[in-house]
Amino acid sequence: MPIDNRVPTPFGVQAIMPDNGIKRATHKGHFPLPTLPKAATECHEIPNLREALFSVPQLADQGYTIIFDRTQMNVYPDQLIQPTLAQWQQQSVLNGFRDTTSGLWRIPIQQRPPMPHHMNSVYHQRNK
Repeated sequence: MPIDNRVPTPFGVQAIMPDNGIKRATHKGHFPLPTLPKAATECHEIPNLREALFSVPQLADQGYTIIFDRTQMNVYPDQLIQPTLAQWQQQSVLNGFRDTTSGLWRIPIQQRPPMPHHMNSVYHQRNK
């Protein structure tokens, strides 16, 4: 997708690559998406990537809800989808929250307390 208002950015965002290398964006601009406000279309161009990076948190910050499934993602205005989401959340199988410091979404995983040794040994004693 072409980028509108493409400008060099000497201190662009950094991205961690699959090989754990870090690459920095050299340009930023806006995707030409007229259905979204300009603040929601900012993107960053990183050398050797086929496509510019687009921020999902940026969409959320601009009042949109993003839903992913196996084959697609859809972006909805919050006011349109929030009543439906309230009903769906009662059936959610996993919940998380957005960390206000990092901006990342976190999923709290509660660790099970260690099993007392005597409970663990019952299994082993039955199978001897």
